[in-house]
Amino acid sequence: MTLLTAAQRRRSLIVLGLFWFLNGVEYAVIIPTAWKYLQSLGAEQSWYLSLTLSSFSIASFIFSPMYGRLSDTTVSPKKLMVLSNLFEMAGNLVYFFARDPWCIIEGRFLAGIGSGSGSVVFAYVARITTLRERTTAMGALMVARTAGVLVGPAFNFGLERIRLASGPVPIDSLNVPGLFMAVLWVCVMVVLQLVLVDIPPASMVAKSEQKPLLINDDKSEGGLDAETSGGQADAAQVSVQGAAGAAGA
Repeated sequence: MTLLTAAQRRRSLIVLGLFWFLNGVEYAVIIPTAWKYLQSLGAEQSWYLSLTLSSFSIASFIFSPMYGRLSDTTVSPKKLMVLSNLFEMAGNLVYFFARDPWCIIEGRFLAGIGSGSGSVVFAYVARITTLRERTTAMGALMVARTAGVLVGPAFNFGLERIRLASGPVPIDSLNVPGLFMAVLWVCVMVVLQLVLVDIPPASMVAKSEQKPLLINDDKSEGGLDAETSGGQADAAQVSVQGAAGAAGA
């Protein structure tokens, strides 16, 4: 069983927070200009926008349980997060290079596949934290995503001023969010590879070892409390039986 020190847990949780933060940023950066981007590529019906927005959520909905299953059985969480990050990068690049409305929809679907790894993130947190730490850690991840949604519009103030007509692909305020997010996901990929501590799939850990992957944790928590109490109860029972036997003799 892989053991994580307190420092390793802290670093890994920061990386997961960054991953979740960018999920929020992407939502806030893409949405404001999506309809104008679709219109610039010839979309006239409003259902194009509905399909663009829903394709991301549909992909996440479909692939999230698949990620979770793989994490439980055969593939380590870190490898799955790297894979999901590749989908995020690919989806945003397709969005950036889009030449028709369907490319935009396809790009958001690919990005949604990457976003589906949220199930892996929360499973990872559950496996490396104690009961006392778990709620705080998961709450911090949700706060990170909300912070990304709040901060995202601030990036739009800078992105909407970008105009680069030269080169094979003109860059403007409509397609630059895709390029911007792709660059950020590349940075996250580097951090994932260098900082996140990998752990084995859950199925590779024996049932008797299904405890948080920790070192030097507080002995008064969770299952250790139960084990200690159980040991004390057993000792007390033995003492009572011994006393009864002595009285009978």
